[in-house]
Amino acid sequence: MLGFYNLAPAARIECARHCGQEDREGLARIFKFTEWCFEQKELNQEVWSAAAGAFLEHLADHDQNAEIIPLRVKPEIFAEMQSEFKKRRERYGEGKFQKLLEKYNALNGTDFKG
Repeated sequence: MLGFYNLAPAARIECARHCGQEDREGLARIFKFTEWCFEQKELNQEVWSAAAGAFLEHLADHDQNAEIIPLRVKPEIFAEMQSEFKKRRERYGEGKFQKLLEKYNALNGTDFKG
């Protein structure tokens, strides 16, 4: 069975490709599917975990992909993923999460604290 864990690496590659091409429609499809998976937390923990662990948390691993977080990750999902985003951004340089957080808050009208 082909599950989201199998699709997540391809989704990350596609996300990077769509970012590079500024393909908003392609990104919208990827994130709509990811949001649906994330919303399955109560119904199917495996699907939720795949969206969170295999796709979303890895967005914070690289600068180019991290830039998409404020633009595409909904506040309710950001709230649940914030500690993982922080851990991953700070791994690559002190202050990187704070910059991401400031940009996220500015673009989304939120007031998340680091």
